[in-house]
Amino acid sequence: MNTQETFAQQVEGLKAQKRLTLNADTQFNRVVSSALSLEWSTLRGLEQQIQTKFDAFDTQTAISARLREVKPSNTGLVKQRMCKQENGKLVYYYRLVPACMVTTLEEAA
Repeated sequence: MNTQETFAQQVEGLKAQKRLTLNADTQFNRVVSSALSLEWSTLRGLEQQIQTKFDAFDTQTAISARLREVKPSNTGLVKQRMCKQENGKLVYYYRLVPACMVTTLEEAA
């Protein structure tokens, strides 16, 4: 089984346990739904995804605050952060992944 299949399987498991709700009823759920991926996104990218996917305008500040609220104990997810230097500036990228996959993803990197 590849990483993408394992990721999808773990997400479905969290949904089945009712630890993960991916709908647009709250800002937290919109952020989680948009950041839950193996792909990395900037806050600006997440802001655009939320606007496109949910027709809601959540600011980068609000998105950052909601990402800080993500804990394995309440969602089963872990926030990962990566920093790259681009054009002389530090750019932060984020993603949410199932907590049980963290060591697997770190080994793959």
